[in-house]
Amino acid sequence: MKYKSLFIIIGLLFFIGTISVKAEDINSKIINGNNVLVDYDINGSVLISGFNININNKIDGVAFILGDKIDLNSNMSYALISGQDITVNGKITDAFIIGNNIILNESSNIERDIIIYGNNVEISGLINRNVKIVSDNVKIDSVQIAGDITIDSKNIEITDNSAIMGKLSYNKSAKVHISENLNNENIIIYEDNKSNKETIFNYIKNILTKILNTLILFIISYLLVPKLYSRLLKGKDKTTSILVKGILGAILIPLVSILLLLSSIGTIVGIISLILYLIIIYISPIIIGCYIGNKYLNKYIKKENITYLIGILIIKLSTFIPIIGVWILLLAIIYTFGIIISQFKIKR
Repeated sequence: MKYKSLFIIIGLLFFIGTISVKAEDINSKIINGNNVLVDYDINGSVLISGFNININNKIDGVAFILGDKIDLNSNMSYALISGQDITVNGKITDAFIIGNNIILNESSNIERDIIIYGNNVEISGLINRNVKIVSDNVKIDSVQIAGDITIDSKNIEITDNSAIMGKLSYNKSAKVHISENLNNENIIIYEDNKSNKETIFNYIKNILTKILNTLILFIISYLLVPKLYSRLLKGKDKTTSILVKGILGAILIPLVSILLLLSSIGTIVGIISLILYLIIIYISPIIIGCYIGNKYLNKYIKKENITYLIGILIIKLSTFIPIIGVWILLLAIIYTFGIIISQFKIKR
């Protein structure tokens, strides 16, 4: 899937669950643990994380739900859900769901729109407006969709007892088994196949564009604040210490930011800290590139800015390596947080 940064952040947030929890406070803002049972109404927005999550009561607000196995049997206003196995039985106003196996049962009711990204998706029940699904396998069975549905998938199955009032759009390359009861005039098949040359050209163009953007960002920041990077790299902390600080920063900063967002007095600070968090993630290849250039290339190249540029180019290119690139980027993010946190020394 294409949303690597989102999954990295979700993965880091998931570490906060450690013990079994039962939600008894109707105004709880944070609920986390290994096995989480929510059987009381919650007034307001809430963050719920854990391994096994069961939600049986009403959530009157925005629900952020992160877990492995998630069962939703309640009514909630708005939901952002991410997990391995997700089952929806209740009513949600609007939903955004990311997971591996996602099931909307016949008792599910989406009052407005839903967006789903997964590997295996099965939907039933009632959807009162529009649906978008990106998944390898999609099955639509016993569902009533009042609006349009757009699907990007390898395999699509729509059974006879499904009703789609609006338009059905799906990619041409999908293997499709569609009920004959559907109105052919409302079916749109869009092109998704491109020639290999065009695909390779676009891939190379995309890489070069991202590298160029990174280098331009570095050049502008270096011209505006020439000593910024040399000051960041002055620290003498050991690699292990920097990594520990980086892991703690990468986990705790978004957690504290969300706590502030959910509080009544720290909303602005929470928004600013999340923005800064995302900026640090974005510029991490620049910081680590400067670190590589400063540590390993300054023996051979005397100009500081040139060593920085070469280091950034090496790191940025390595992030495009399949599979390995994701780990390099994750390590760069953690190490960048460690370098920045190391600048804050407690003085006597």
